[in-house]
Amino acid sequence: MGTTARNDITGMAIKSRAQTEAYRSGWDAIFAKKTPEEWIKERLDGQVTVLDPDGWRRDDTPYDKPITYRDFSERLSSSTIETNIPLSALKL
Repeated sequence: MGTTARNDITGMAIKSRAQTEAYRSGWDAIFAKKTPEEWIKERLDGQVTVLDPDGWRRDDTPYDKPITYRDFSERLSSSTIETNIPLSALKL
């Protein structure tokens, strides 16, 4: 077998690290696709109710279609919502 790959600057072995919560969250934000209700339950603790999905009308995307978290955040910020948490606490 060959030798272990090493970083040219530090000389440390190059190997994958264990996934962290930040890694999983970032991966979800970029690639994972979920329905708006799933994102609300997961990221907003179910404390948001979409009264009028205005943000989904710009391109006629069905409200129940799975989308990325970034797309969800943009669309939700253009929608009429009801919540009892302060807007600054929303993790959008």
